[in-house]
Amino acid sequence: MQRSWVLELDAETPEIVYSSIRTRTRVAAVIGDGPTRWGVRAGRRMADQILLAVSDPEAHRDAEEVETLRRATEASTLDTLAVLATGDTSMLASSAEPKDNTAFYVSREIPLHEVVRMVHIGQEFLAHELLAVIEEVLPPELRFRAAQQTSRDVAAGWSWLIQNISEIYTHELEAWRQSRIGRQRAVIARLLERRPLDQDSAGEILGYDIGLMHRSVILWLEQVDIDAARAFDFERMAEMIRERSFPRSAGLLLRLGQGSAELWFSGRSAADLPALAHEEWWPLALRAAQGAVMAGSEGMRSTYEQAKDAQRLAALGGDEEGLVSYEGNELVAMLLSSPERARELVQRCLGPLAVDGVREQELRETLKVSLDSHGSVSVTANALHTHRNTVSYRLNQIESMLPGAGGYLEIRSALELAERFPRQVLVPRG
Repeated sequence: MQRSWVLELDAETPEIVYSSIRTRTRVAAVIGDGPTRWGVRAGRRMADQILLAVSDPEAHRDAEEVETLRRATEASTLDTLAVLATGDTSMLASSAEPKDNTAFYVSREIPLHEVVRMVHIGQEFLAHELLAVIEEVLPPELRFRAAQQTSRDVAAGWSWLIQNISEIYTHELEAWRQSRIGRQRAVIARLLERRPLDQDSAGEILGYDIGLMHRSVILWLEQVDIDAARAFDFERMAEMIRERSFPRSAGLLLRLGQGSAELWFSGRSAADLPALAHEEWWPLALRAAQGAVMAGSEGMRSTYEQAKDAQRLAALGGDEEGLVSYEGNELVAMLLSSPERARELVQRCLGPLAVDGVREQELRETLKVSLDSHGSVSVTANALHTHRNTVSYRLNQIESMLPGAGGYLEIRSALELAERFPRQVLVPRG
């Protein structure tokens, strides 16, 4: 039975959409553009609800895990709307996302019960959202029957979805364990978790000598449709980087998910692994983060963690540079190991200056330059291209506003965090 109220849904499309163009086009042909926009928006809120329910707020969430979840929730919401509008339950089987997303969860060693738990949370969220819509758009005499039908169809569709995901998971897990990439990832997992590891057998499985010097590089595609990401040749890109930047090195690539790859390059000395520089021949959508050169198996783990920290800095700071390096950002990376603690540091040390406003930004910049100039008013004025009387006036204001918490290092660190990550650490104006 068709439900015309579904076709009346509409919402603004989020700035970034994770479900594939193919999925959205297929569903929009059935339910129209307005309901498709509503489904994308509801799918985004569903992902946020799932993350809130299953994640530690202080935990570092892997960017691709979050992206994969959002792609799954958007696609499942869109397919559910198509089912409700047409009564055709086969619409849930038309999407490629369940298989691709489940394969990703297997590769990340996320257990099946956790995946099923996320699906149950999503089902409950979507049912609640749809019942709220029915309450809003339908006259009272039609609401009860519509709510019954919707609850029944959502429960039936998502029960099928859970069964399908469970079957796919079992198949993908067996294939993963027998695959070369699966065995390589198992070795890397042991290395990253500092579990006992035989270097000779590990090197044989990886095809890579873990006893040498290493530099880790993480590549990822930003704001690229999932179908385009699937077609991107990370293997060729890694080989081009090795040939042009590290010609005397060996390389190891592990690709997980659709839009990223983790690389290690090894050499006999640090001279074989110079700092990677962003090249003009890189695709515009490709981003990279690199760790420092480190030695041995412990160094292989450390440089990878540094590259992950650099990737996280790029995400938090909205940095549009194609390449972000851990070297030169060590202090900021450590300060942001806990975003909540970083926010507390900024607000405790800067007080009223920790407000996201134009005037406060001007005063923070003046204070930063003054600290870097060892308190010299004339040097600060020259650096800011401002009259020294103006600088003196600002510094007097700053002195009256600072709460007096923290020494030079704490205040200078707080200023750096405020400049680079204002959305994360500053208090919004008003």
